[in-house]
Amino acid sequence: MEMLHEVDTMNDCLERKLLNGNALLERLNPEFKAKYAINSLQHPHLRIMSRMLRRKVRDVRYRRRTDEIDKCLLQLINLKPYIKQTDCPDDVMDCLEESCHPQSDLWQGYALRAVDIFLDSLLIFWEPQFHPLIRESHKKLLLTSARELAEGCAIIQPLEPDPDDFLAHLRPYASVYFEILYS
Repeated sequence: MEMLHEVDTMNDCLERKLLNGNALLERLNPEFKAKYAINSLQHPHLRIMSRMLRRKVRDVRYRRRTDEIDKCLLQLINLKPYIKQTDCPDDVMDCLEESCHPQSDLWQGYALRAVDIFLDSLLIFWEPQFHPLIRESHKKLLLTSARELAEGCAIIQPLEPDPDDFLAHLRPYASVYFEILYS
């Protein structure tokens, strides 16, 4: 469990793509290193944690993607003049780009997904019932719906434990436990 906790605290390694052993060894909590006598890249705990971090990359990327789509949706909801369902997606994208001033190359993909969600999933149901000015009084509900839609476009499952995350002598027990847990 302590290894899982250590891996959870290393999101900065994932953000900076520092998945090699040296970066991992440097960022380990000193008490953890001392407790398990981790002083080299060959230590079994370090190898297991490195594998866990590599698997966790997908989850971090998914969360970053969801947050970026959510930010774009927030911008779309707040844009003035209000966007209507009949607006051209390219025009909506241009308006979004003007208001956001994109900082990364990935922004374009996130913004395109946000425009699709906004026009095809939010406004298609929202606009026929509410005039754009009524959005102000229902903004909290609209933001909640937007966040749920941004999270709903997930194709990646959260990190699940694997028998290889355990030391060799514990793997048979872990395998039996997971078999019972997932059956």
